Amino acid sequence: MNIAEIVHKSFPNNSSHHRMLSDDHSGIIFSGYVRKNSFSGSHFDYTPNEYHGLFVLSGEGIYKDNSKSIPIKPGDFVQRIPNKTHSTIVTTNDWSELYLSIGSNVFNSLAEIFVFSPDKPVLTPGQDFELIQQMIDFHYSLGKATRIELPLIMNEAIAIISKATYLDRINRTTTTEMNILAMSIKYIEENITKRISVEDVANYVNMGYEKFRKLFTKQYRISPGNYILNRRINTAQKMLSSNKLSIKEISVELGYTDSYTFSKQFKKITGHTPSEFRRFYYY
Repeated sequence: MNIAEIVHKSFPNNSSHHRMLSDDHSGIIFSGYVRKNSFSGSHFDYTPNEYHGLFVLSGEGIYKDNSKSIPIKPGDFVQRIPNKTHSTIVTTNDWSELYLSIGSNVFNSLAEIFVFSPDKPVLTPGQDFELIQQMIDFHYSLGKATRIELPLIMNEAIAIISKATYLDRINRTTTTEMNILAMSIKYIEENITKRISVEDVANYVNMGYEKFRKLFTKQYRISPGNYILNRRINTAQKMLSSNKLSIKEISVELGYTDSYTFSKQFKKITGHTPSEFRRFYYY
């Protein structure tokens, strides 16, 4: 018995729960299980007001929009992005899916900080049993939740979409690339008190600058330059909290040419100057 058949035993018929946190589309939380066929299961030129995530358990199809056509298979997580016109065409008669929906405002705010991937309408997390179980548990929880519990249920929906996004990123990265990324992180951590550059890291892992920058950014959703800067400032916070070195000495330890540049970058990342941070920490 495959995963699709196991899930179908839990849902012998199509099942759905529709709940609302507010009076408009921004507060919706939907979930469900549905089986479709090629005759009635397709959506053509559909423009949703909210976000829908469809985990394909069985069957095949095609995602189409103005710029791309992507085949859909079991283990894919199809994203219907708010206000984006697209078609999902079911091409077999054995299609089944688990789905969830959340309001566009919630989705857009999280997409802006790269929790989700709105640029990838079809994610490939694979037939991950834990993800499937999360969606089933979410469906049952949504059906039983009281009005006051709905904000907590929204967090469960966000966790599911985040996991599908994370698994997609992992699956799109080869073992060799993962090793290169692990080496780069290790090199950065070991040399964080030196004035290393992205070029230094790329040279260390024997990869071209632009290729390394794109690989690092794709995997971690932050550029290697910003990652180095954030790690350097994090190290500075630890050094400031020890109260053993002056701010000028810390800036030298971290490879800054002067304490002014250090203070400027520190405030940009933390919102406070090094002096303010030390004062808050101790007083």
